[in-house]
Amino acid sequence: MKKARSRLSFSVLPITLLLGIMIGLALDVSAFAKDNIYAKLEIFARVLHYVETNYVEKVDQDTLIYGAIKGMLDELDPHTAFMPPDVYREMKIDTTGEFQGLGLIVESRDDRLVVVSPIDGSPAHKAGLRRGDEIVSIDGKSTVELSLHEATNLMRGRVGTKVELTIRHLNSNNLSRVIVTRAKIHSKSVEYELLSSDIGYVKISSFQDRTNMQMVAAIKKMSVNAGGPLSGLVLDLRNNPGGLFEEAVHIVDEFVSKGTIVSTEGRNRAHVETEKAHDSGNYLKGKLVVLINGGSASSSEIVAGALQDLKRGLIMGTQSFGKGSVQNIIDLDDGSGLKLTVARYFTPNKRSIDMIGIRPDILVAQPEYIAQLMNDADALEHGISMELTDEMGLSLIEATSHPDTIDVSDHQLRAAYSYLKLGKLP
Repeated sequence: MKKARSRLSFSVLPITLLLGIMIGLALDVSAFAKDNIYAKLEIFARVLHYVETNYVEKVDQDTLIYGAIKGMLDELDPHTAFMPPDVYREMKIDTTGEFQGLGLIVESRDDRLVVVSPIDGSPAHKAGLRRGDEIVSIDGKSTVELSLHEATNLMRGRVGTKVELTIRHLNSNNLSRVIVTRAKIHSKSVEYELLSSDIGYVKISSFQDRTNMQMVAAIKKMSVNAGGPLSGLVLDLRNNPGGLFEEAVHIVDEFVSKGTIVSTEGRNRAHVETEKAHDSGNYLKGKLVVLINGGSASSSEIVAGALQDLKRGLIMGTQSFGKGSVQNIIDLDDGSGLKLTVARYFTPNKRSIDMIGIRPDILVAQPEYIAQLMNDADALEHGISMELTDEMGLSLIEATSHPDTIDVSDHQLRAAYSYLKLGKLP
């Protein structure tokens, strides 16, 4: 025992010395890293000074600084962005549901400007733009040269003015030109109606301030008109590009009484946060169908993924878009803003849907989408059979009679209604 103790005591000294050396080295490395950053910032300041004092033309300092910040953030993911004061003001207006432009939600993917979804009834929607379309140029300016916010700004403008877009449709190599007239876009967050005596329908176009309150009010009003609780509800998230994360969480909480709604993980899987359900929802018992398509993204996928994993609702439609990251919006002192990706989110079953999307429980494609694929040789060559209608979907479309309020060509809503009306799968 004495020898063992002696050996242990002896071993402590070199370990202590080693730890001291390592800590000293760590401090030196930390100091070096800090000095290195300051050295780079000094180089930046010198370049800025040379440009301001010697460039052949007078330049605006804000333009230079904002451009430098943009260049830095362009090295990160497509959802992280710097917003100058005018762009940031517009972004905050967007969450209230009213702005001027084309009514088009776009995203940067692999250096391509891609349509997530047109807002229903907007000029872009009426002009035939579809989810997955690539915008190649805006008024003749290649989108490859533009940041996401620059492209968005180009498409906005005064009501009544026109913009020319060069489009490459999904899975096609052909280019087409579309002239779209800007308009005032009123994006109504929640619309609803009773489809029959006890089956309700709620469409959420985007997740804005008070969207959850509006949805709850809609369900309560339909229940009053129905003379009691709804036996079934269709939650339509088609072409919903997302919005406020918190609103999506609140909406899931209206349908489930327990379990995880969504979890987020930051850098190195740190800062893990989990949103849990509470037993206080307003629609905990009735049957539920959630409709999604390729234009359903971000917060829409949080809702659909949670309700699918928790087996609270049946998901119908086609594969969703696949945006599984969370951004924080940071106010900066000069009125500008920073949208920074801070985490990735996971469904209750720990699925990440980034670049994958939510696959519906029952696949039902709309007739016009199938027609587009069938008439598009490129699409057929790519074999897009995943997004067509499966056998159960085909059965549901014709399983029962439908009210006149449901468009005969809306196969997804027809299938959802049939399931709720029958109370089970055929």
